[in-house]
Amino acid sequence: MAQLRSISPKLVRPSQNPLPISSSTEVFLNRYGKVANRIAVKTIMKTGRTLITEVFDLYRTVDLRFADASYWETMRLAYERTVDDVCRIALARSSEPGRISILEIGAFCGIVATALQMSGFAVTACDLPLFMGDPSLAQHYRRQGICAVSGNLAALPLEIGSGSFDIVVCCEVIEHLNFNPLRAFCEFNRLLKQGGTLYIGTPNQANIVKRLLLLRGRSIHNPVTPDLVWQLDCNAAFSIGLHWREFTAEELTKMLELTGFQPLKQYYCHTNVRTNSSPWHRGLVSLMYGMFPSFLPSQVAIGRKVIYRPVESIAAT
Repeated sequence: MAQLRSISPKLVRPSQNPLPISSSTEVFLNRYGKVANRIAVKTIMKTGRTLITEVFDLYRTVDLRFADASYWETMRLAYERTVDDVCRIALARSSEPGRISILEIGAFCGIVATALQMSGFAVTACDLPLFMGDPSLAQHYRRQGICAVSGNLAALPLEIGSGSFDIVVCCEVIEHLNFNPLRAFCEFNRLLKQGGTLYIGTPNQANIVKRLLLLRGRSIHNPVTPDLVWQLDCNAAFSIGLHWREFTAEELTKMLELTGFQPLKQYYCHTNVRTNSSPWHRGLVSLMYGMFPSFLPSQVAIGRKVIYRPVESIAAT
């Protein structure tokens, strides 16, 4: 296999323009494969912002036991970014959305999975039985035509066939794993078709807040109380909500390379936007992030499957 080249992360701001007419979309499509038919794209594509707004409206009738609208709103920016990016990647593979199969691992409430299904893609949502067993969520998935699968990355392999998907999406998940994440990356590889795309969204361990905490001699991990105490309650959704291990961009690149992926793109980004600060404060923070993108709280890594790499082959090297 040819030596893989790491791509330096950079700051990417969410586009406010519709994807079909955005020049950045054309660059993205050219980079990741053949350019999708522009007429088809104009017909079917909406911005992530529009789609997520529609999904939020739809979820007013979904009474979940483990999350509500207040949580969804804090994740709005991440949802919009993920939907925008995944739609671009998908349409680079085919101008016919129905021919693109997408698996979201760690679907949680199903916001992103629903938005992608509404865009015409064939979507499978996978998460822990704690969430997938919610009656309201199960009913919602049936109504939307989303295939729902229960699974646990701590008990691999998942009950899903190998080489089943064009795209695997895994956002806000790997930081919650309390075991070696290389096993999960190998499973993502197994589930993808040859040449398929892995889309990872996760916190940036080297963000400015973590750096300042370390300079003050403070921990960058969840506090012992109440978080670790709360985690002992196996019936609480928060029991799997701790960040056991976050990663730098360099580490994400290395994990992609080790598990059979070619790193295609990495960038730093926001998870959410704070609106309770003054305009001058937001301006200064924006200037800082523009100068030092690696200070941003989150990151995205995208890789293409180039070879199947089971865990055993990594351990043997």
